[in-house]
Amino acid sequence: MRHIPARIQRRVLFLAVVLLVAGCMLLLTQSADSRPRVPAPVFRAVRAQWPTRAERVKAFDVIACETGNTYSTRARNGQYLGLFQMGAYARARYGHGPTPSRQARAAHAYYLDAGWSPWTCA
Repeated sequence: MRHIPARIQRRVLFLAVVLLVAGCMLLLTQSADSRPRVPAPVFRAVRAQWPTRAERVKAFDVIACETGNTYSTRARNGQYLGLFQMGAYARARYGHGPTPSRQARAAHAYYLDAGWSPWTCA
């Protein structure tokens, strides 16, 4: 068996460490950016209300953030409720309901009046 020079051993070890660190960073980045799949009723409701792709992407980002990635129409945080975590006043004014469709319609009406500013996750 031949002896491998120390210089070559150090280079191989360095490359192995670099590849290991790069692989770990890739895994961490993927898991941080990934979120559960959007349920079909929520997807259809958002798609029906927001006409442009950019608006839909923003709406999905808001829903994911506001519901803690649960996409639940029953998500609750104090007085805030639903996919878009609308407060009691906004729900009364814009017609909130139990379905993704009604909640998306109400949130879109609110969005048309105020933009994304009412949502802290926007």
